[in-house]
Amino acid sequence: MDRIHNASSLALELSTEFFMVHHEPPLTPPPFEAPPFAPPSFIHKSFAPPLTSILRREVWVMPLFVLSFLTMTLIAMFEVFVLCKTWKTTPSRRHLLLGQMLLLGLFICAAVSAVILLEPSPLTCAVIRMGTGLGYAIVFSTLLVKCVFLISLNTGVYLPAPYQALLLFFAVTIQLVIGAQWLLNDPAKISDIPGIEGSFCATSFTSIIFSLAYSMFLMIAVTILAIRSRNIRDNYREITFIGLALYCVIPVWMGWICSGIIVFEKNKDACLSFGLSVSAILIFLIMFMPKSRQLAAMGKEGMYLEDKDEKYSSVSGGVGIGASPSFFHIKGPKYNPDRVALMTSPPSYWPLLPVLLLSSA
Repeated sequence: MDRIHNASSLALELSTEFFMVHHEPPLTPPPFEAPPFAPPSFIHKSFAPPLTSILRREVWVMPLFVLSFLTMTLIAMFEVFVLCKTWKTTPSRRHLLLGQMLLLGLFICAAVSAVILLEPSPLTCAVIRMGTGLGYAIVFSTLLVKCVFLISLNTGVYLPAPYQALLLFFAVTIQLVIGAQWLLNDPAKISDIPGIEGSFCATSFTSIIFSLAYSMFLMIAVTILAIRSRNIRDNYREITFIGLALYCVIPVWMGWICSGIIVFEKNKDACLSFGLSVSAILIFLIMFMPKSRQLAAMGKEGMYLEDKDEKYSSVSGGVGIGASPSFFHIKGPKYNPDRVALMTSPPSYWPLLPVLLLSSA
């Protein structure tokens, strides 16, 4: 009896009707997904452009930055060339002074053009507002002094270097006062434009144009003087090159001003930067690249051979345009004591300077 009971209990224990067997589906691997591409760390350290963090993220930034950098490089290289050439010579102070100031103004224009491409900050906005007008004022004031000097020389009045420096100083100081007063009354700051990503200088494009009114006046005055005095042949026909430079710059000014008024707000700074760079490179190429202009920049004065023959023939009795100044017969390429005496004469020409400026205007 006990054996039967044990057998039945063992069978009950071995029975599977009281157990639920759980059948799991076969394991299938998940679909293969390619991991996102992550470049090696050395690429970020070695090949990442270092300027992306300080330059604006616009498509026009890099071309204008390259143009500004090339312009500054050319001006700096030419400055080194002039200094090396004039190191052991005694150049004329008047041409060396005005040439150096013209190079300085062109370099400032190119540098401000590069500053416009940086991420806006109160400092960069202040540099743009002050540097734009200052660069243009130095360039056009220098060209104005060159025209006044050549006109006075052609009429028999010699303006020494101190008078030229004084005239240039007052012409540039006007723009400095305008820019300083603007910054004091309305300090530079940055702001956000609704609907446009990024920060911008709070100064509007129209305000920048109004701040350049004095530079426009200087540009128009130089153009008028260059047109009226186009027949002057002194200093390797310098006034002809001045007129040519202005004829090329005026269309550039009209282009960047009209484009800045038409384009969207985020692209107005591109027009301002373009105008600064192109104006600087055009004036530099016209005023310094020809061989005669390089000689004038190094302080050497003279005339073309055909101009010298024509000038002396008109003095000796030939038919000339207008009355020939009595000043011509003492202008020689070599040392002349009469000329030195005229250059170092007491300041008896001061009363003639206002008359000259009024007659030129």
